[in-house]
Amino acid sequence: MDASDRVDSLGPCQNQIDSDRCDKKSPPMSAQKHSAKTVEDCIPKVPQEYCFADEKFLSDSFSVDGFVRRNSRKVDSLEKIKENLNGYLRILKESMIILINEDYTEFINLSANLISFDKSINNIKTPVLKFKNEIEIVRKKIEEIVVEIDSKNRRLRSIRRFCGTFHLDFSPLLNLTDAETFQRYYLITFQFVQEFQQRLNLSDCDRERFETLTSFLELKSKFKLNVYFHMKLKKISTHIETSFQQDRYRLLPNSSTERYRLQITAIVDQTLRHCWTQPVQQSDASTLLNRNKRFHFGDLFIYAWKLTLKIFSRFGVCISQSNFEEADSFLRSSKSIDQNNETISSEMILIVLIADSQILVDEFVTFYKSTIYPLWLDYFNQELSHRIKRVDLESKQIDQNSLQQSFDETVETFRESSSNTLIRLIRSKIFADCCSLMNQVNDIPRLYRRTNKEKPKEESQFIGKCIERLTRSLKLFEKNQIFESKKLWLNELINDLSLYYKQLTLEVLTSVQKTEDSLRKLKKAKSNYSIGGNKDSNTMSDDNKIRLQIYLDVQIFGEKLQKELAIELQTIKPYLDLLQTVDSLKTYNKFLLCKNSHQKDSKNKHHNL
Repeated sequence: MDASDRVDSLGPCQNQIDSDRCDKKSPPMSAQKHSAKTVEDCIPKVPQEYCFADEKFLSDSFSVDGFVRRNSRKVDSLEKIKENLNGYLRILKESMIILINEDYTEFINLSANLISFDKSINNIKTPVLKFKNEIEIVRKKIEEIVVEIDSKNRRLRSIRRFCGTFHLDFSPLLNLTDAETFQRYYLITFQFVQEFQQRLNLSDCDRERFETLTSFLELKSKFKLNVYFHMKLKKISTHIETSFQQDRYRLLPNSSTERYRLQITAIVDQTLRHCWTQPVQQSDASTLLNRNKRFHFGDLFIYAWKLTLKIFSRFGVCISQSNFEEADSFLRSSKSIDQNNETISSEMILIVLIADSQILVDEFVTFYKSTIYPLWLDYFNQELSHRIKRVDLESKQIDQNSLQQSFDETVETFRESSSNTLIRLIRSKIFADCCSLMNQVNDIPRLYRRTNKEKPKEESQFIGKCIERLTRSLKLFEKNQIFESKKLWLNELINDLSLYYKQLTLEVLTSVQKTEDSLRKLKKAKSNYSIGGNKDSNTMSDDNKIRLQIYLDVQIFGEKLQKELAIELQTIKPYLDLLQTVDSLKTYNKFLLCKNSHQKDSKNKHHNL
């Protein structure tokens, strides 16, 4: 019988072999050889003439697709691979038969050992079953004890719950008609809810389930925030609108100790801070609330922020609607004086209003960073971010920077609608006052024509008054520390004034030139006519006196701008154009002065002789 016949007959004869050779033991050397072999040692190598001689079939990365792809490139057709695989399969079968025949005695010994194991199992079966019954009895006793303990625990929990139950009348808490009390109770209630969630250490999923509980939703529905918003808005708007009407231009008493000088600004600041007032923790609530932690505003944050924006926007509109007429009317009725017992002007009130509005912006920025923004981060991280994830908005319109963008837009709009508007109003008033003074340029010809007035030696009075008007306003701006606004309006104002002064001066010079030409034509027609009404031809004519006065005015105007207002004349193009125009008058008048002086000296010498 060959090896293959021995393997095939192994199955049917197994029982007989087991009974004949049950007492035999396997050779120790054969067992050692079998235990030393590995799977790789048992599998024969692929012959080198096969196309897949280098393949590692036992590798974890081996795949059929990769095998076919790699080896199809080495042969002409897949039939070749199939032939090689069939040949290698025959080699594997032969190797398996050899391996089984080598370990045949070990298989026989294994069967004998299994029979001995059956005998041993039968010997210990009776004590094991007895031990099982004893364990079952103990298990039943333990279960009875556990049921008894669980029953006692349930009864104790019921007793504790009953003892800890308290019954209060919540109707005053949930039916509020006062906005301040509403805000206080809302913050205390949801601060407790937040700390309760933190102590439970809820995950995000648990938090979502908690917020969808019927009891929690019912609690939130009891606090009608839209009703609170309208109550608060009505109360604030009534108070602020009354203050806008009565105290817009009223100074605070002893304002040197206050941040603000106007009463209306202090009221607005107080109202803004009042929107974010947190309740004072009483001793009876201190056990529930952490004294060192900021209150959680929750959904109340949105309504408080809306109130803040409305107050800020309304104050900006109030400032932009301020004017000199209302300020003058208020000052006349109140007879206001400042700390130095000096009468207050409407211009001073408006400049103080600008200064107060800028201080209010700075205070609001500080308050936003210290109070509002931390509350926003707490609200966004604790509630809003979870809602956004739950809704899964495609257009992320709300993120952590949304409040900062809203804040920046509010501050920028307030500055544009309040401070800049008032500055433009004051600038227009100063411009109108200076233009009224500069209109006296038109009176210069009347002062010198046919009046026998001496030639001018100094500037006209309106130059000094105009500079004084500018200096007074500039000092008010500097006194109230409005330096950035000063740069904004001063150069533009001087530029516009110079342009207006230039137009007036050119009109007067043109008129003087036309008058002089007309008189010259009349002189030719009438030889006995004297130009400008002067009898002596050696004296300066009236028209030249007018030109000289205009030159002096323009020259001194520029010098005082530089000296008293620190204006760089190189930046004022209209004034440079005007100065270039009157420079020709300077040369002409110097020539006349020298000629007249020489003629007077000759007459004096002749008289002495």
